[in-house]
Amino acid sequence: MTVKLHFAKYLDAQNIKDASKRYGYKNDATVETFIVDYEMYYHIQNRLADCVLKGGMAVPFYITKDGVISRLSVDVDVTTMRSKDDAMSAMSYVKEDLKGWATIRQHSPPDPMRRLPMLTYYCKYKSGIDDASEIKIDLLYGIHNGKNTVLASPPMSVMGMTIDFPITMYSRESLRDKLTTLPFNTIGLDHRHRVDAPKQIYDIAHLLKSSKASELSVEDIVRVFIKTAKEQITYMPESDMSMEQILEDMIIFSNDMQSENRHSLREPYKGRFNTFKTSMLGNSRYTHTDHATDVMLVRFLAILVKKRCQKEVSTQNASETLRMLLADIDKIKSGSDAGSKNFILKDIAKRGGVRALRNDNASKNLTAEQHLIYSYTCTLLQ
Repeated sequence: MTVKLHFAKYLDAQNIKDASKRYGYKNDATVETFIVDYEMYYHIQNRLADCVLKGGMAVPFYITKDGVISRLSVDVDVTTMRSKDDAMSAMSYVKEDLKGWATIRQHSPPDPMRRLPMLTYYCKYKSGIDDASEIKIDLLYGIHNGKNTVLASPPMSVMGMTIDFPITMYSRESLRDKLTTLPFNTIGLDHRHRVDAPKQIYDIAHLLKSSKASELSVEDIVRVFIKTAKEQITYMPESDMSMEQILEDMIIFSNDMQSENRHSLREPYKGRFNTFKTSMLGNSRYTHTDHATDVMLVRFLAILVKKRCQKEVSTQNASETLRMLLADIDKIKSGSDAGSKNFILKDIAKRGGVRALRNDNASKNLTAEQHLIYSYTCTLLQ
């Protein structure tokens, strides 16, 4: 039986090579994997109608630039309210639907660190680019998403590919659960997944910076963080960690990422960043300095969330501070060069945009944007 692929024309080897060249990706297989992710999601959705797209496949819809998806994804992450048995049954049908083009096998880790309500599958598919091509599918079952989803209506354009079916995905607010990936020593990325840290920093920072002021509520961020953190604790029954430990762990996430002066990336971490940029960002002009700035921004958010959780700052003041910082970052970005950006920074300080512009040893060699975030962070920590 011939397998009917929904995105067959986009999986043509020449089309993939053209797309790689157009969007600046060095590895054609990465672009093919991205298209296969959507092919797989299409078939899963047909068999599991209530499934919701989350993670790396959902985030890019919120951080597009000029209508173009700004980063790729490599895995399929979905949730369903259905039971484990229902989810397994649906995946059995997907296996049959794609038999002859893809081989799908379930994977059960021998000694999982967390007992997640999740099914994991590996899908090896017939590739026109790389014979070793394979994607991973994580399917969380028994998840009641409530109002935390949005429906994206067709048509949608992704990497020159037209998506002609509706996609239910996590809302921007719900995707802020990514903040819980940062407490590396408690509930966050473990040592096996630490390579994904640059991706998480990129997503959190860009979700923040692409938000409208009316969408920014620290209380919502805190609520999602606490809910997700508590869920993660239940998946680790042998642990007796507290929320206080998780919060303390979260604010030190950047120690292994940044140099002591915080304006640049540490050498070991640069390798992870370079891998992320090459494989997922294509011809983006996102630099080491840009990423170091995003790390500073995410650290500021982590400290703000911790202080709000501990009721050291009011809901209103926390949200107003975050909105002011992001508005000031936008002002600085309007500068055409380093000189004009620094002029804007000084003007912001004069008008009281930041309570006190720090001028100490730690502020030397910072870009205007970094100097601004550093000053806001120092004020927050007082």
